[in-house]
Amino acid sequence: MPLNGALAVADEFRATPRLNPQQQSLQTRIEQRRQLNQPQNANAIDPSLPDWLQISHPQIPITQQARDTQNQVNQNQSVNEIGNAANSAVAASVQYKQEAAARRALANNQALSERQQSLLSQFGNLDFSSSGAPITNATGKRAQVIKYGEQLLGQPYSWGGGHGALRIQPVDCSGLVNYAFGKAGIPKLNGVSQSQMAQGTPTKISKLLPGDLVGVGHPAHHVAIWLGGGKILVAPHTGSNVQIQNIGNGSGWWGIHLNY
Repeated sequence: MPLNGALAVADEFRATPRLNPQQQSLQTRIEQRRQLNQPQNANAIDPSLPDWLQISHPQIPITQQARDTQNQVNQNQSVNEIGNAANSAVAASVQYKQEAAARRALANNQALSERQQSLLSQFGNLDFSSSGAPITNATGKRAQVIKYGEQLLGQPYSWGGGHGALRIQPVDCSGLVNYAFGKAGIPKLNGVSQSQMAQGTPTKISKLLPGDLVGVGHPAHHVAIWLGGGKILVAPHTGSNVQIQNIGNGSGWWGIHLNY
């Protein structure tokens, strides 16, 4: 007889239900799961447990291989994000430069358009049927004088300007003549309007050739280069620029013919 009323071994064996292998495996897993709820046993997990059981438990550590894999994924993601950000920055920079270049081109075109409009207002509507020979008749030295004189178109009027070095600069009326003739190799026309208008033969404006001179006053206190077709190249007065004017038949002006 067992002591204290305990069951005999045979009785205990009969009292414990016998489990088939599948039930035993399930019971083992349940017991392991129960043990995992104890912090001291958190690292004592059976490596043969399925992934779903390991991952579902918050105290089960992630394997080093899983950590490495996740770190590599994070690193690749960071590299991609940095690359995308760099590409975006480059694209933005290129777009900014293109827009800035477009703005500069637009500003230059607008400035050129204004300059063209100014020149058109001066050259437009030329009437070659009026007094004097047309500009197209200018040849040789006369054509050079006109060409060099037109280099100063748009330069501001400056009293006393153009009587030194032959360069593009603000000029007065006689300085314009001095520059144009000096660049064409005719230095004798330096000086002021009075002396310049004394260098040639007084001639009717209708008989002048392009490259001759016209002046105002006796003695002359103003001078300009005759272009033909009623047009003159002139630096008018303070506050104006070198320009082409239409004086028609030359009322108020008189001309001289130059031999060169």
